[in-house]
Amino acid sequence: MMQAASRRVLLIDHTEFSQHGLYALAPLTEFDLALTEDVLPAAEQRRLRDDGVTLKTVS
Repeated sequence: MMQAASRRVLLIDHTEFSQHGLYALAPLTEFDLALTEDVLPAAEQRRLRDDGVTLKTVS
């Protein structure tokens, strides 16, 4: 399904960044955009962006 999409957007709760799940759909860098709340700590936002994740925070 990811290969067929023209744009891949991930909407993720900020608390999920500190969780390790049993299943991963794809690395965050495979998404064109990751959206999360603006309460995600600034250091974590920087780390994600430094890792190549296109991140947008929303309130």
